[in-house]
Amino acid sequence: MKQGDIVTDKREIVIASPSEEDSNRTATIHILQHQPTGRPIEDRYSIDIRVREQDGSEGGQTTLLLGVYDGHRGSAAADHVARALPSEVLSTVAHLNTGADGKDRLIQQAFERFDHQMISSFQDVHSPRKPAAHTPRRIFSSIATKMARAKKQKGDETGDRRIGITEESTTAAMRVLSGCTASMLMIKVPHSCRGTPSADIINLGDSRVVVASLNPEPNIESTSTDLNSGVQDEQLFIISQHPGDDPKDIFVGGRLFGETLSTRAFGDGIYKLPLRADQNTVIHNAAGEPRKFFELTDEERDQHKSLIHQLSAHQQVAAASRGKGKIIPLTDRFDTLFWAYKSPPYVSATPQVTNVPIEGQNDSPNSTGTQTIVGIVATDGLWDLVSSEEALEILRPALRESESAMSNDGLNAAQILFDGVVERGGRKPGDDVTILVLVFRV
Repeated sequence: MKQGDIVTDKREIVIASPSEEDSNRTATIHILQHQPTGRPIEDRYSIDIRVREQDGSEGGQTTLLLGVYDGHRGSAAADHVARALPSEVLSTVAHLNTGADGKDRLIQQAFERFDHQMISSFQDVHSPRKPAAHTPRRIFSSIATKMARAKKQKGDETGDRRIGITEESTTAAMRVLSGCTASMLMIKVPHSCRGTPSADIINLGDSRVVVASLNPEPNIESTSTDLNSGVQDEQLFIISQHPGDDPKDIFVGGRLFGETLSTRAFGDGIYKLPLRADQNTVIHNAAGEPRKFFELTDEERDQHKSLIHQLSAHQQVAAASRGKGKIIPLTDRFDTLFWAYKSPPYVSATPQVTNVPIEGQNDSPNSTGTQTIVGIVATDGLWDLVSSEEALEILRPALRESESAMSNDGLNAAQILFDGVVERGGRKPGDDVTILVLVFRV
């Protein structure tokens, strides 16, 4: 994609197994991505489906999982999460019944475990046996000199390997340095028409999921809550986790340390490192109270500084490989970024999970006997310009005209929503936009 591009797609998915009742049930997913700026789009999305055939008393079921991932400081985290997270979530819920005790917590733990593995794999490789004593200038002048000499003598690949910076290690480091939100809509549909579908909204960050029904009138059944440093409840929650920090130091100008809006994300390792050996990543203790995080020791501070140096070195290599030229190293901004950094982690990978009841047959006199469910999963580039209610209002005419028309190649609900938002607001989004619109009948 390049600046100004809009890319659309559409997928139709059979919900039921061909061997089951009502095997003609389908779901249509309408897709749009927009890149408004000259930099590469950092949004990613995923569409995954898992079919469980009937096994004894356990009935057949199709699980559909849609996700959008809004990257920041690059797309490395979003790339990795979009590819690998859905299978983790689907495996976690594979044999859980609707409303099963502990289901929400198991989903949260899957997110936490996934993020912990991302961060710890970097920390384990790059942590020195003893606290590093390098200064920013020494470490980077040394790396730059060695790279230049090695590349000149042996070629790029050999030179990078000599100093321990390979393409693979830089990719792993950029997953930790960058970050991404994750918002998912999971629909479980029993193959038997006697079964009741269920939905879960899983939200980490400030993208949004909206679930609505159309019959007899459009109605929002549930929506996720935007979670970032601009939300007062989120600020208060984070402050409660860091009793030794001055709240005025944590949030400056409505941003975490005056830098980022992200408080719930994968990656963002600069606000999580170092992971402590005994650290459980959950944000609540066994009693359901916010977990407290306490001040780093001097040794942990040295470890944090060393890890930031390593991340910055990889960032320089990644920038050079993309032809971006020199960027300001994190280490040159270390004191500005981390002068109040006392008790990490400040960014959490624990999502909010919301269960959404889905009614099937509708007994209203105006109803056709079936219910149409609409799901909108989109990054904040859309929601910066429109409310959930306005988005449904924009979609309503096209959706109510004819559901069969929505399967036609010429009609894309995500495109209709995007165009309606631009027309209504009189301006195009300034941030990347990814929209998934799900339409299906139950």
